[in-house]
Amino acid sequence: VEAAWRRPVDEADVDAVFSTWEAAMEQGADAHEALRFAMLRALLSPRFLFRVEVPTHPDAWEREPLSAHELAVRLSYFLWSSQPDDALREVADDGSLLQDEVLEAQVRRMLDDPRADALIDGFGAQWLGLPVLDAMAPDPATFPDFDEALRAAMRAEVEDLAERVLLGDASMMEVLTADERWVEPRLAQHYGLGLTEGARVSVPGRSGAGVLTMAGWLAATSNPTRTSPVRRGAWVTSNLLCEKPPPPPDGVETELDESGGGGSVVEQLAAHRADPVCASCHDQIDPVGLALERFDGIGAARETYEDGTEIPAGGSLAGVGAFDDVAGLTGILAHQTRAERCFVQKSFTYALGRGTTAEDWPFLADIESRFAAGEHRFEELAVAIALSEPFRTHRGGE
Repeated sequence: VEAAWRRPVDEADVDAVFSTWEAAMEQGADAHEALRFAMLRALLSPRFLFRVEVPTHPDAWEREPLSAHELAVRLSYFLWSSQPDDALREVADDGSLLQDEVLEAQVRRMLDDPRADALIDGFGAQWLGLPVLDAMAPDPATFPDFDEALRAAMRAEVEDLAERVLLGDASMMEVLTADERWVEPRLAQHYGLGLTEGARVSVPGRSGAGVLTMAGWLAATSNPTRTSPVRRGAWVTSNLLCEKPPPPPDGVETELDESGGGGSVVEQLAAHRADPVCASCHDQIDPVGLALERFDGIGAARETYEDGTEIPAGGSLAGVGAFDDVAGLTGILAHQTRAERCFVQKSFTYALGRGTTAEDWPFLADIESRFAAGEHRFEELAVAIALSEPFRTHRGGE
């Protein structure tokens, strides 16, 4: 019961489960069947089904510290997406987990454990859009080269990046600037490489641009029959800069005209930016999306559109400056304070299971400082989050 409920149990807890066993025996069940009913009683309890954190005063606005066991559970689900192990329960049992140095040591130990791979399938996958990659369905007539083997190889490439920035020694900024990537033979074929086995390599035309030149991400941010510069640009703005664009105003056409009579993609997006109602968002979104137009709807490199029109490689981002290619763009973005801050916010949100609030900002500033001092490594960020007051406290309504 104690392991299932992730906290110490008292005699009343044990008696409640044992009474189910006794009742089943009295009704004629054999010992094994009665034990099954007792186990069901324990596993159907809210203590097992939910992460229960009950403040002393559920209606109070003031924050109060988590108990050592509540903190252990919050930490284990942050880093492992699972319950505490024996080592973590031990420091919760004696209360030492509430000490800064013990809590920090546990974070580092847990990140070095194979169970931390859950961060890749949890945080990394959600952040970098892998569920969308898994569900996307490129039009087979438009993209006949796409198959399930390619999808799997695309996923492996993004997962490798997530592993390096979350569990390795790489800076999290390599989400934007990574040079090498994991390329399996099917993806190598897609990239025009001659690899016969998986390897971590630098791919010409994609070096130094991280996830934004990975075929899986490019495909996941496209439409079934074509690329979507607006969708790609909006994804970067929302997920790497944490500046989610507002929805388009009523009556504004959001789809590009593919008939050939509406002008080129560049011209149509320029028309959007010429409209003052649209410009505030599209000045940030469009240059990013257009810089990625040299990759088609499944991430294959190209230099021209189907009509032979050359696709510009560079551009200019409002308030930031000009860039020559995608690597130049990602290099600029990686040095933006807002990117660093966004990485902190995304990690904090995953750790606490809720969005950030104005009340969090002073704590986020301290976390960001430690993150920067730690060369933008996730381990240092995880330690800073775990040691922060919002992570170690709760109050009514949360």
